[in-house]
Amino acid sequence: MAATGKVVHGGGAVVGPGADSTLCKAFRRAAERWCADKGKRNGKKFNDYFFEDLEKTEPDGAGLSKQIVREPAVVTGPQSAMTVSDLEKAWADDDKMSDVFGKMSAVEKDLQESALDGEIGFDAIRPQMNAQLKIAQTEAEMGDLWMRYPDGILDGQVLEIKGPKDTWDPGQRRDYKKINPNKPVIEVSCEACAAPCHDAGNDCP
Repeated sequence: MAATGKVVHGGGAVVGPGADSTLCKAFRRAAERWCADKGKRNGKKFNDYFFEDLEKTEPDGAGLSKQIVREPAVVTGPQSAMTVSDLEKAWADDDKMSDVFGKMSAVEKDLQESALDGEIGFDAIRPQMNAQLKIAQTEAEMGDLWMRYPDGILDGQVLEIKGPKDTWDPGQRRDYKKINPNKPVIEVSCEACAAPCHDAGNDCP
């Protein structure tokens, strides 16, 4: 994935994109604006800042921003994890399961379109898709499953954005590695991008 610049492939590991990559250039600018706007962000999340800056970052930021699927719904179990859209394809030959995941996929598509149009925030996708999983579990009698929402997926590779003071949740790295065991999770963060982030966020919550 040369477009992001200096991604070191290490199986299912978590790696950084390289401080001189397009992703990191956008991240550093977003962190500067995020901290400068403290107290006047009007409900915007750090990721909103990041994607705004990514689209404006030369030479390939606009292309990358269009390729990244934000907040994809991922159905996760003890051993594996798949996006809802991939599950719909995987169960295409099973009428019952195809119907279950087809409904989930349709709901997610509508939510994604609403988020891209600015009608809802991307964080609004999560509670509604969590509810869809509960419905699917009842209809298909599925076992121990839960949802994950990586910040993005680019060409099958998970992208996780950690703004100032943001940290990994328990089990988050483990679950993200399940989505594509053959490609590393890309972490875009203060540390990975060599961004000062106002002393790692001490002055910028």
